[in-house]
Amino acid sequence: MAQAAQLEQQIILNLAFLVQKYSETHPTIQTEAGRVTQSINKGVMLTHQELDFLLDPLTSFEEKGINVSPGDYTFGAY
Repeated sequence: MAQAAQLEQQIILNLAFLVQKYSETHPTIQTEAGRVTQSINKGVMLTHQELDFLLDPLTSFEEKGINVSPGDYTFGAY
């Protein structure tokens, strides 16, 4: 379990880095990263939209043609 928690924290840190680095050029990244972070913190299974975001965080849902209702990458080698 400790390894899973460590991986979760690494994903959250990577998302925070992406938001900081790309929020000006990719305006929806903060909202999308927030959804993923919230799901990880709650310990719930990620939706297919959230998983898709993790795989390709710099392409917005709108650009991918995915409709996401409100509320509802591996980075480097591990």
